[in-house]
Amino acid sequence: MAQKTIYLSAADVEIWERAQRESDQSMSSILIDCLKRRLKTVDRIRVDTYADHESFEERRKLAFHGRWLVGSVASGVKPEATGPEKDDYDESCEYSLARTAKGKLAVYACSNSFRFLEIYDSIEELERATCGHFVQEIKHPEWRLYPRNVVAVFKKALEDDDVEELDV
Repeated sequence: MAQKTIYLSAADVEIWERAQRESDQSMSSILIDCLKRRLKTVDRIRVDTYADHESFEERRKLAFHGRWLVGSVASGVKPEATGPEKDDYDESCEYSLARTAKGKLAVYACSNSFRFLEIYDSIEELERATCGHFVQEIKHPEWRLYPRNVVAVFKKALEDDDVEELDV
């Protein structure tokens, strides 16, 4: 079992001692429960994108409040496209999914050559997104903007996230 040392301010010692007296759980269990709840809260998420999806010239910094469900700014899910779609997905791209504070879905895609952030009301809308609305010069504009394996990972994360939290 790992050991960690926690330093308390003098003002917080009373809270710690009260928790020890009144709880039927260990302090480590209480602390871990609090940390888990805290980590489910929303954070300010910052991403770098390009203002123009076709020329990729002007960089744009964006921020929103939410929490990552899949990946992060630093890493995400890589495409595993097969068949004719394989050529339209950049293998260096990584896709990440966040739920915004207002309940929308934010997809951040980052590759060696592009970065974008798209916002959707639902996973169904995300799944229907095509390349045509995004980049006009693509070979097959009707092809999906997101590889099937990426959408599958996103759906699984949303299923896992769809839990009713009880404050009991």
